[in-house]
Amino acid sequence: MRIPNSMKQAIKDAFYDQAVTVHEKTVTTDAEGGRVASLSDPVGTFMGNVRYTSLGALQEAYGLTYNIDVAITTGYNGLKPGDIISYAGDTFSVTECKPSDSHFLIIGVKYGQDRD
Repeated sequence: MRIPNSMKQAIKDAFYDQAVTVHEKTVTTDAEGGRVASLSDPVGTFMGNVRYTSLGALQEAYGLTYNIDVAITTGYNGLKPGDIISYAGDTFSVTECKPSDSHFLIIGVKYGQDRD
């Protein structure tokens, strides 16, 4: 079903009231050959609806076999799995970006506890 832009805007205005920060991750190799990841200063932000509850139902609905720590609905489509985001002092690694009729569902795990 095609959702009109006016409805998408109404959803955005009503529900996307939390600013989420996007970071860039750089990976370098240290003197012993180990990989060291570091996060950049923020490279952007987007508005979304962040939730930490009812995540088990999402895991079941999407057939995810790992525990998730955050779910964000947003109109922003500039993320991909592996990207790093932060909200309210917590940092997350994006694991899934699921499109819907009216929004995108971003699923993440706490940074440093990545599933891979």
